[in-house]
Amino acid sequence: MQRGSKSALKQLNDNKKEVQLLRSECATLEHHATETTNDILKEVINDIANLEKDYLKCQQQDIDQINYLKQEVQVLN
Repeated sequence: MQRGSKSALKQLNDNKKEVQLLRSECATLEHHATETTNDILKEVINDIANLEKDYLKCQQQDIDQINYLKQEVQVLN
């Protein structure tokens, strides 16, 4: 009976250690996942900002082209 108790107690302690290891590993994975998510989010935000800048530049070029064409039309009239 005592041998069974010691064996069960040893198994319980081993299981506790394994649970602690798994919790630690889970926390590490969560941290890495959060860092990766933040890095991706930063890249997406930068891409959106660059896209907006490019769009505004193209929009201004279109406005300039329209104004130029309006002037040409006035010259022709």
